[in-house]
Amino acid sequence: MKNLNKIIAASSLALGMVAVASTASANTYTIQSGDTLSFIALNLGVDMNKLAQDNNIADVNWIYAGETLNYDEANLGAEPQAQAPVAEAQRFETPAPVVEAPAPTPQPEVTPTPSGGLEFDGNGLLVESPTGNAQAVINGLLGIPGHSNGQSYHANGLDALIDTLTTPEAIYVIHRIEGAGFGQTGAGYAGYDTPASHQAFVNQQVNGRFGGSVHALLKAWGTFSYGGY
Repeated sequence: MKNLNKIIAASSLALGMVAVASTASANTYTIQSGDTLSFIALNLGVDMNKLAQDNNIADVNWIYAGETLNYDEANLGAEPQAQAPVAEAQRFETPAPVVEAPAPTPQPEVTPTPSGGLEFDGNGLLVESPTGNAQAVINGLLGIPGHSNGQSYHANGLDALIDTLTTPEAIYVIHRIEGAGFGQTGAGYAGYDTPASHQAFVNQQVNGRFGGSVHALLKAWGTFSYGGY
């Protein structure tokens, strides 16, 4: 009889463990304007491919604002991080990078030199304008597979849409895509929005490589053999 009681107790304990293991709750996330699936997966701490599979997403490069994603709490690898809202002000700061870049060597103070319709605000940062047109260009550029060799995407209407942007809208697009510091990894400014990093972007990238036109930069973005510009 004692052995029978032990067997019953062990079975009950095992069933209880199964019940606990199966109570992982499903969670939802509503896609925000400008989100990418990889960014969402990183912040939720889940695998991007599993997130796509669970939500029947055929192409991870195409998601739509307002749609709801389901993810399993049991697959969480880290606590979710709160996503900073897109500012309606004239600059945009992205979430901190996973690997923090080293602080750049202090640079001498520079006087902003606007070029190609570019303007700087009172803080020495480039003026930006977040609009629906700008977001449409962002979606189009991020839809280029691998963000490289995308000449056909540009030819099929993307460049025409870029031409409709104002300069502040164009600055918003490249800043939103590349993040703080405009992705200037080689110059040591990636991840930092400062007057020096914005001026370096104008001098070294817009003026130095694209003839003073941020629109020309956007038209070249995603057409190289490597990602971006």
